[in-house]
Amino acid sequence: MVCLFQVSILISVIFLNLFLLLLSLIDIELFLTIIGVITVSNKSDWYLLEFFNAGELYYPNFESSPTFIVDTISRDGIIYFKDGGYLLTPETLELLKDSGLTGVNINEPDVKFSMQHNMKHPNQKIPTWYRMVPFFLPEDGTMREVFLDSNRNLIVSARIKDVLMKAHEEKRIRLKRVKIYPYENKHEEKIIEENKEQEVFDDNKENPLKGIIIFVAVMALIAYWFFK
Repeated sequence: MVCLFQVSILISVIFLNLFLLLLSLIDIELFLTIIGVITVSNKSDWYLLEFFNAGELYYPNFESSPTFIVDTISRDGIIYFKDGGYLLTPETLELLKDSGLTGVNINEPDVKFSMQHNMKHPNQKIPTWYRMVPFFLPEDGTMREVFLDSNRNLIVSARIKDVLMKAHEEKRIRLKRVKIYPYENKHEEKIIEENKEQEVFDDNKENPLKGIIIFVAVMALIAYWFFK
């Protein structure tokens, strides 16, 4: 006859094995997050910035330097033009220089008002702007604090984003119409994954079915030992 003590031990062993089996089947980091041992940070290292669209680019005679055609003037420190054009106010340019930003080109742009703008505001003067020319990431994965992704979106590091938004909060520059989205950069990870050698046989690969079979076998042995 099986005593109560043996039954309690059997139940404890069963629950312990169930717990160990579950740990082998789930992501440990996810499990620790669920029970509150660790927390997940929503902070990103990179951000996608969308600025007010002030007009479009025009390439006269297929020249390399475009003309910025302004439809609507914005007082924001950075404004965007279709096809990847960015203009900076003098205050924004000085701010980025002081922050130590590198990896972009700065030059004086050719800016003109559109015909529609001239009809509405015939006597308005063109503000002083500077052209910022960011680049795509090189194929070797070398990172820049400001770059264009494959869709020509402007991506900045968390440091540059913080520099810009702090200046906006302190009213040194204006970025009222900017939209900010966390951006996950997969450039380096993709290159590493494509170049990584794949093993033909992986003995360390997790196999949930194998864990279940072992669990059932252990439970059968324990039950046999207690109830024989």
